[in-house]
Amino acid sequence: CGGTTTGSIDCGSTGGTTTGQNPQWKDETFTQINTSQRKLDILWVIDNSGSMADEQTSLGNNFDLFINDFIDRGVDFKMGITTTDTSGQNAGRAVTNSQTQLTSAKAQANRQAFLTDFKTMVKVGTIGSGNERGLQGGEAHVNRYPTWLRSDAYFVTVYVGDEEDQSPKTPAEYLSFMQSTKSAAGFFKAYSIVGISGCPLNTSGYTCGYARFDYVSSNSGGSTADISGNFASILIDMGQQIITLLDSFPLAHEPIAGTMEVKFNGVNQVGNWDVTGQQLKIQAGSVPPAGTSITVRYQY
Repeated sequence: CGGTTTGSIDCGSTGGTTTGQNPQWKDETFTQINTSQRKLDILWVIDNSGSMADEQTSLGNNFDLFINDFIDRGVDFKMGITTTDTSGQNAGRAVTNSQTQLTSAKAQANRQAFLTDFKTMVKVGTIGSGNERGLQGGEAHVNRYPTWLRSDAYFVTVYVGDEEDQSPKTPAEYLSFMQSTKSAAGFFKAYSIVGISGCPLNTSGYTCGYARFDYVSSNSGGSTADISGNFASILIDMGQQIITLLDSFPLAHEPIAGTMEVKFNGVNQVGNWDVTGQQLKIQAGSVPPAGTSITVRYQY
């Protein structure tokens, strides 16, 4: 995130006032942090059913296009990999060594070895359950490894699969759970690389669709891409979207247009910031020094 409160990434509210039942006023305070303090936890949830061999290979082969900018900019990241197979003891299970080897420290020490490790680990196989449950797999990973997520980091989940999610709960329930792992809902973002273009010709035993994944992505401020598209372009675009988050501040609500006020150390700012949904972004060239108090007030 672009800043923190009380020395962490907990950019929470300082309280607000209400001018009536609708709309309401909200006040929030953030503290600008150094670039080197930005943190990002990324969970990859990958379909390991019989139709996914080519897609897993494409993801691994183009991963450098996704991650190079993170490494070059010194982002403190770590990643985990799990699958859509939630049967038995598989639910949320991390791919061996993914949580320890896929880190920014490993990438800085030996970039090529890091890229090779991801390329190997992302090939999660094709003998997993045909009852793909990506949303449940992500939730199960969080529950299975409760200390893996860092409290002061953005949490990004990337779902990769060519069939519709078949998890038992509603997408809204999974989204709510993932958001609840952070101090503010805006610190969780979901991205999906899924079967947008429709079913293949041979659809026997194939669950078509992507609406459940798209719901979680779109309602968290992420995005959805077509798994049958160009993986290089998809990963470049997705990587840029995610790294942009680190220069932004997640708001508790989506402001009503025209009601937003932003101050740096009490000084009103005009024309040097933008709001998209629940994200406040300070424009390039106007980012204040580390330690600056950024206060916002808006109606929602």
